[in-house]
Amino acid sequence: MRLLFVAQGHNEQDQIGYTSAARQLLAEGVLTNVTFFFPFHDFAQRKSWEDTWKALIQAAKESEPTCIFFQFFNYHAEAIATLIRGLESLPSKPLIMTSYGDPFSSNLLFPHPPSSFMRIARAADLNFQTTMGRCADYLSRNAIRHIVFCPHGFCQKRFSPSSSELDTKRSFDISFVGSRNISKNPLSTLFYTGRRRQALVSLLQKDFGPRFALFGRGWKGFPSWQGPVAYANQIDAIRKSELFFGGYPGSNELLYQSDRPWIALISGVPFIDWDVPGLSWILQNGDDWYPVSTPSQMIIQIRFLLLQDQKPLQEKAHLAAIRAASRHSQYHRMRFMVRTASLRWAARDTRKTPPLPPFDFFLHDIDILKILPKILVGWKFPF
Repeated sequence: MRLLFVAQGHNEQDQIGYTSAARQLLAEGVLTNVTFFFPFHDFAQRKSWEDTWKALIQAAKESEPTCIFFQFFNYHAEAIATLIRGLESLPSKPLIMTSYGDPFSSNLLFPHPPSSFMRIARAADLNFQTTMGRCADYLSRNAIRHIVFCPHGFCQKRFSPSSSELDTKRSFDISFVGSRNISKNPLSTLFYTGRRRQALVSLLQKDFGPRFALFGRGWKGFPSWQGPVAYANQIDAIRKSELFFGGYPGSNELLYQSDRPWIALISGVPFIDWDVPGLSWILQNGDDWYPVSTPSQMIIQIRFLLLQDQKPLQEKAHLAAIRAASRHSQYHRMRFMVRTASLRWAARDTRKTPPLPPFDFFLHDIDILKILPKILVGWKFPF
């Protein structure tokens, strides 16, 4: 497969987990050619989306891709009609696939995908989503087809598991890494999710005092605040505590999670997080993580774990990190998407429904056929 990778960012470093994964798949022979195109960089130079998309179409004519991948097309862009006309005119008739990484909802008060994404997704042969359930239903109602669940992963170029169990001597009992962002619009769901995160942080501060470490922007004035931490350094912050709490999620829609759980798992620190519907299909309760559903459950779970012998907990957390490294990196997600695209491409000439995507991130004891309607929508011919 020849891939034209339309990456979210200005250069390969911005999405190094995915761009390096594409290069690795090229080296492994899974891909036969990779060409990168960076719309943000091109737009910054041309100041015109029309010209940016014309440059992309020219790159496609020159590279003759089998597949064009619009990665995390979460941004607002113009001249989408020009882009779609250009894609339809390509002699190679490539398979078009998109991915969308931000939380959204069918709720009127929650952010919806920008119209630019909706339009390109309608023209696409494959749409990978990090959120399913009502979100997938919303896309399907809006004539978007072939919706496939693909979770976020950790960046394997920025993060790696410790080669051995961590020293159990830690500076703190529990830590949280995340910014304090509260929407000013009381009609927005983000207004309430931001307040819930703040309430959870305040509760941790109240119960654990100086044994609680708070990292991130916007928390100045909180007694446990340790200052901001760079994205690439967050594992170092997590490893300063006995336990780590992931925080209130950006969405409670089916299967949504950011890259936070995967980064937390790689840290090798026992990980408590807010339960999200469906996430227990991917992570093993009590081995990989400790899910909670209410603030009181959070406090009870943390207190219970702190009373346990820490060495067995650390051993389990180390094994969880090794498992995550073997299945949940951005390389694994890129490989899954390319393999899925290859199945659809191979089925084009047969006019038959292609085999199921090779879902390799679910727990081994999960019956994929039972949950299939929740992770795959519209997987049928015609294209």
